[in-house]
Amino acid sequence: MTDLNGERVLVETTQPVLLHVDDFGLTDGLATLQDLAGLPSITPVVPVTASLVFERE
Repeated sequence: MTDLNGERVLVETTQPVLLHVDDFGLTDGLATLQDLAGLPSITPVVPVTASLVFERE
């Protein structure tokens, strides 16, 4: 957490969170997308980071 100006703080992930399509029941949809796009493969895991700014009222 970083105090930006006394009224706003910045919160960021320290490392990526790995999202797996099977955790969300999207494996079949990923296979369909792969077929429609004509791709040899699509990675079923996506790294996600976040940066959020919170403002005090």
